[in-house]
Amino acid sequence: MRGEIYDIGGYKFFTFGGAESTDKESRKEGLTWWSREVSNLDERKRAWDNLDKNDYKVDFIVTHAAPTWIQSSISAFDKPNVQTHFFDDVDENVGFRHWFCGHYHINKVTEDLIF
Repeated sequence: MRGEIYDIGGYKFFTFGGAESTDKESRKEGLTWWSREVSNLDERKRAWDNLDKNDYKVDFIVTHAAPTWIQSSISAFDKPNVQTHFFDDVDENVGFRHWFCGHYHINKVTEDLIF
């Protein structure tokens, strides 16, 4: 679920799925591409509400896409959008140990982010 925080084994996981398809023009909506790939305002608001309830501190963040600031150095195909900008705000305002992203299909580790 987008914007939820789960306690697993005493660790807090903030989750927020979804990423914009770079090739959606060649896909079929509802079959290989969905209009809800990127979050809506209500989902982002729920995320902030849940982070507020947890004092903006979690152990791990699990998302599909990454913040805009690092996505631009990883992928020339993925363009900034409302969700990657939201992740910029999360990165700036939430304390966390590690952030895991899967959208880019690479093995890369930065100081805090793992792809």
